Amino acid sequence: MIRGVTGSGKTELYVKLAKKCIEENFQILVMVPEINLIPQTLERFKKYLKIIPLQYHSNLTPTQKHKVWKACSREEQIIVIGTRSSIFLPFKKLGLIVVDEEHDGSYKQTEMFKYNARDIGILRGHNFKCPVILGSATPSFETVRNIKINKYQEYRLEKRYYKSKLPMITIIDSSIDRPNEGLTNTLIKSMKIELEKNRKVILFLGRRGFSNSVICSNCKTIVKCPKCGTNMTYHKNVEKLICHNCDFKQNIEQVKKCCDNPVLTPLGIGTQRVENKVKQLFPDKTVLRVDSDNITSKRDLEDFIEKANNNKIDIFIGTQMIVKGHDFKDISLVGILNIDAGLYSTDFRGLEKTAQLITQVSGRSGRQTEHGNVLIQTHNPDHSILNTILKEGYEKFSHIALEQRKNVNLPPYSHIGIIVLSSSNMNFSKSVLNRLKEIKRNKSIFIYGPAQSKVPKRNNQYNYQLLIGSNSSKLLSEHISKFEIYLSSLNKKIKWHIDIDPLES
Repeated sequence: MIRGVTGSGKTELYVKLAKKCIEENFQILVMVPEINLIPQTLERFKKYLKIIPLQYHSNLTPTQKHKVWKACSREEQIIVIGTRSSIFLPFKKLGLIVVDEEHDGSYKQTEMFKYNARDIGILRGHNFKCPVILGSATPSFETVRNIKINKYQEYRLEKRYYKSKLPMITIIDSSIDRPNEGLTNTLIKSMKIELEKNRKVILFLGRRGFSNSVICSNCKTIVKCPKCGTNMTYHKNVEKLICHNCDFKQNIEQVKKCCDNPVLTPLGIGTQRVENKVKQLFPDKTVLRVDSDNITSKRDLEDFIEKANNNKIDIFIGTQMIVKGHDFKDISLVGILNIDAGLYSTDFRGLEKTAQLITQVSGRSGRQTEHGNVLIQTHNPDHSILNTILKEGYEKFSHIALEQRKNVNLPPYSHIGIIVLSSSNMNFSKSVLNRLKEIKRNKSIFIYGPAQSKVPKRNNQYNYQLLIGSNSSKLLSEHISKFEIYLSSLNKKIKWHIDIDPLES
């Protein structure tokens, strides 16, 4: 495990290790969590090594994928830089596996065939008897635990690559300095100061679109997706309401039927709404919104990276896409517009993800400049966890949170699985899950539920789940096999899936 502060030069270390492997005629796999990180990673390896790396990801054509498969299977001396699916390439002489940003949830495949590429990478490293390098400034709790029990070795990079200092973090109390279209006066003033110095600004928020939800001011009805019941998000640029859960779309006019005099009003903020406000405040500055609505193709991505690297953007506005490993020049200010949802998440991993997010977003600031500043807007400035993260750091927070997990026997001190049933008849789903609970089990197996899934309804199907866990992964696997046998005997009117070690509960 390479634990390096943000901007510490982990990629440069990966390159040096790869160079040694090439000298010994081995193959190398470097995994990154997102496709948009491949170009910059590829360029760094290409710059220092004689071999031109191959890339592997879902956007390649079948012909391009086949070419990489053949190169791996022929024992050719290659470096592959890819996303999670690259872990299944048929390497013959693998000498090094790198999992960059190992904490990132994108390594987990959650649809259809479910797997965690990081964990499979560790298994493949064991099979090839080759080193596996996990890299992160904010390692997952599973990795922190494995370091504590000496299962993993840890190496640290304590200083930034460009010798710059870590940014200064300031909390803004949003209940006093009230945001206007997502921006407090304090943040706006700080933006003006940095922009006047020809420095760059990143504004981060967790929601794309114009607003989180839409409400009728007359009858107080919140517009929900007719297929899955999730709150619809308003996208002003296309004048549509879009469900970010099942991708159902509606025109504004189609939903004005909640009462005799509908008055639809946006609630909360999204990237588009903040973009509009920023362009009003700074009309002479170049603003780029970086989210999955705006960056939709390889060309969009290449254009974004080219503009960022050539100082053509003054203000970046985005969701998580903007913070995953990108190394932008001259960023001196980062504004985190609303961290509160993460602080009060019902998911037991919610605080872990929030702490990682704060640390990673903050790390974009001041990498190559004299100083960096981070402003965090929150209605809860005295939140104990937030203050632990900011004053004592991610490592201290992780030890406190791990102790809390241990006290209630949550992962990584236990193993869990979720069984989700989908049916047009909610009572039938619940009755099936209750029957599963009656199957004889070992005393160390615990089961909770049935309960509604995080997404209670999708495509007119009701989703209910059981959570099953044990301190023993072997016992858990054996008991889930009993569930699979029973569920396979049911008729096809009910759909089900099982997720082991889910990232969300």
